[in-house]
Amino acid sequence: MTITTSIGRWGTWAACLLLLCGSAGCTFRTTQLDEKTGRFATIDKIPDKALVQKDVIALDKIGRILLLRTSDAPSNLSVGVLDEYRAFVLDSFRNMHRFGAVMTIKDMEKKIIADGLADKVGDLNGLVAIHKLATEQGDFLVAEYKIIWEHGDVYTFDVTIAKASDANTVLHIHHTALIWIGADGPLFYPVFNAVMDWTDECRAKAGESTKAAMLK
Repeated sequence: MTITTSIGRWGTWAACLLLLCGSAGCTFRTTQLDEKTGRFATIDKIPDKALVQKDVIALDKIGRILLLRTSDAPSNLSVGVLDEYRAFVLDSFRNMHRFGAVMTIKDMEKKIIADGLADKVGDLNGLVAIHKLATEQGDFLVAEYKIIWEHGDVYTFDVTIAKASDANTVLHIHHTALIWIGADGPLFYPVFNAVMDWTDECRAKAGESTKAAMLK
């Protein structure tokens, strides 16, 4: 089970994000993929040990929706910094062009109401509600992300992707990097690129071209 069922550790995470932005000079600057490489521009890659789990699955149907969640929701963090961080992650996943739709909890709640499923699903912060939603509208993917301060200028960006129907992990990346100037290149982009490597491997095994999937 990899999707957390509650929101917690607000103060610790708030301090972590403030440290990261203050000492490492992160920009949270959304960018498009490099036209030549098809990846976010960075010289860094995740090491083998950062790929905790990878299951090659068929994405033709389940990849139509990626729901983004985070267990990091500190109430005492500057609204501007928190919004920039979340918008950066959201836009980066969307700019991958690997999923039919990348949605926040709020986006999904609006869809649930529009589809008349509010009474059947409930609060999406819980695993049971996400399972109910998958039962009602078909399976989809859920991505949960967080930043972890290790020590000094060393930080970890953790991303877990699971199936909504059973909460089983299909991808888990736990990437740690030493941050000197800017966190986007060494910390965030290598993880985003590794997610795309995984989606492309899944589609290749299923005989579906990545380019065709991106055009859907």
